Amino acid sequence: MCPLRYHPATTRHCHVCAVLKDSLGTPVVEKFYPQQRANEVAKQRVHNWYVFTLSFSPRFVTYELKKKHIQHGDAVLDPFVGMGTTLVECKLNGIDSMGIDANDFAVFASNVKTDWDVDVEQLRRDFLEVDKLAAHDISNYRWSDLQRSITEYVAPGIDASHVLLERPELLREEYVSPKPLAKLLAIKRAISSLSDGKSKNLLRLALAAILIPSSNVRFGPGFGLTKPVDDVDVMGLFRAKVRTIISDLECVQGMPTKAGVLVKVGDTRKLSELIGNRKFDLAITSPPYPGDHEYTRHTRLELAFLDFASSVADLRTIKKRMIRGSTRNIYHDDNERQLIMKFERIVDLMKKIDRRVRETKGKSGFEKLYGKLVGEYYGGMYKCLQEVYDCLESRGTAAFLVGDSHAFKMVHIETAKLLGEIGLDVGFKKYEIELWQNKRSTSHSLPLPENILELYK
Repeated sequence: MCPLRYHPATTRHCHVCAVLKDSLGTPVVEKFYPQQRANEVAKQRVHNWYVFTLSFSPRFVTYELKKKHIQHGDAVLDPFVGMGTTLVECKLNGIDSMGIDANDFAVFASNVKTDWDVDVEQLRRDFLEVDKLAAHDISNYRWSDLQRSITEYVAPGIDASHVLLERPELLREEYVSPKPLAKLLAIKRAISSLSDGKSKNLLRLALAAILIPSSNVRFGPGFGLTKPVDDVDVMGLFRAKVRTIISDLECVQGMPTKAGVLVKVGDTRKLSELIGNRKFDLAITSPPYPGDHEYTRHTRLELAFLDFASSVADLRTIKKRMIRGSTRNIYHDDNERQLIMKFERIVDLMKKIDRRVRETKGKSGFEKLYGKLVGEYYGGMYKCLQEVYDCLESRGTAAFLVGDSHAFKMVHIETAKLLGEIGLDVGFKKYEIELWQNKRSTSHSLPLPENILELYK
């Protein structure tokens, strides 16, 4: 078992934090949303169909739409679409949008969450059929606490070896205990019996949304495993999620919003190849932070269980499409850091991190990659900003929600400021930084600013 653990901070003092403390001002969240949590996604219509632990607040999107006076007839781009927060919020406001993401599951989730042209009555009928089939299978299982093996949970008449093969290769038993897994597989089999269609995809998304609460995986926000949970009310979780989706669909289908949405799988560093000659008035996004979060690990259950990735090689294909934000997706031939060697502040950061690794006698292979990772992150973002610049209208703007980081030996990385300098280099006329909120790390008490980087073409 691998419980949630955090590396102790190598120092409790940060000179950058001390300087920033008296200069940051009041965050946007405290000015305009003082009674609400900034990331309260779980209670917001449609957004809550699937909630990602690293999702940003829909309020960031609405704040930018109002600030830039974006309205029907304009078009918004999200080059790191994630679970569709920008696209859903744009659609709720009747604004056309397009999203790109390297993660196949994220693109699936974004597509499902933005397609509201669904026959709700058919969805109800399909849900009742799935519920009936899955509940029947589960009621016939022989549950036993004597042996932690899925063979104990096989219904009479079902070949045990066949059920054993249904556990995805990437989902080891410490990720999902046998009883919850057997129930999840029963729902998956029932959904697969449906004809292809929109309600089938909605039910698949509902199943994806209950994987984490049915598993031993927890986030804090890093990936971790808790003590194995023997059993979970999987059917109860599934029913509640589907009912939420149906209720939300009935609400949004009555709204007079007409907006086109397009979502594609791809590498943001090759954005122009994915969108062609289309131009956008505004880009709203939250890219990876240099915080060592490995996004395929955060969606491992969903990618594996919904058959988007069946092997480590499949995960590697996805990771290679991503901006390098984690030591777990750095590769020997990566060399995009050469693009940012002209930026003295970034080079100094890389050197400082390498020096701190030596001073703290860092021995792991991951620690030795910290400096390289920061260089690769900013090199990849250099390419991204070039592509975003080319995709914007002549007076277009881009809003990037990014957080500062202490992830690498407590060296403070001012993410927004460095990306702003890169933005000027690729052609943007100016940049501004506005404090969105102050966040805190799980490993120290120092505040970490999460800023909106505004880039003006």
